[in-house]
Amino acid sequence: MSMTIGKRVILGFTGATLVATVLGAFAFYQLVTIGSASDRMSADALPGTFLSGRMVALMQQNRGLLLKHVIAQDAQEITLVEAEMAKTKADLDDVSKQYDATIALDVDRKMFDAIAAARREWLTAMGTVVKFSHDLKSKEAMEAYHTAAHPAFEKAQKAMDEIAEWNRKNGETISAEAHAAVAAGKTGVGIGVGCAIAVSIAMGFFIVRSLNSVLSRMANTLSAGAEQTSSAAGQVSSSSQSLAQGASEQAAALEETSSSLEEMSSMTKKNA
Repeated sequence: MSMTIGKRVILGFTGATLVATVLGAFAFYQLVTIGSASDRMSADALPGTFLSGRMVALMQQNRGLLLKHVIAQDAQEITLVEAEMAKTKADLDDVSKQYDATIALDVDRKMFDAIAAARREWLTAMGTVVKFSHDLKSKEAMEAYHTAAHPAFEKAQKAMDEIAEWNRKNGETISAEAHAAVAAGKTGVGIGVGCAIAVSIAMGFFIVRSLNSVLSRMANTLSAGAEQTSSAAGQVSSSSQSLAQGASEQAAALEETSSSLEEMSSMTKKNA
């Protein structure tokens, strides 16, 4: 079934619009994926990595201050160390609170709860050590450190190292997802643009070929019509010539008839 020129043009534009729509939807999906990865990176992975590392550093600093408290020799030095310990504990509490606000996954929450439990054990043991050390009972303080504080510290340190490592891997995973989305977007857009060009060329060729076919048929039709008109004009001309010749012959016959009538009239007069 033949199509009109308008339908062919509409078909071409419809194909190009369809390709552009698919390409736009794919690009939008990739942008959403990249945006989601970026949000997770900025809201979870990056602050989680920084804050978990900060917790590890503060915990180590707290242990160092505890040992410094144990070996302190006078009350003034003990007072200064206790002030530093209080500040470090406050900093660690603040960092923990900040980290708690970034938690979005159950696995992260579970690890953070393990840290909180280990810290409570550490604070309890540390209080015992500080009490002995504050009374200048260095031997008892060191014994309490080795039997209670150090195991609690190792437990808390391990939990903090685990959460720091998890945040590092989580950041790498999110970064890999973002890179994969960017790579897929580049590939998809490249393929889409190539398909769009191919479809445009194919539709352009189809439309031009269709137009040429239609114009060729129109030209053939017009040529046939012109030939028929020319033939009809020739026939009319021939008929006109025939009519003119017949008119000439009839005029000659009339002249002969008139001449015969005149002769007959003359003879009639003579006979009379």
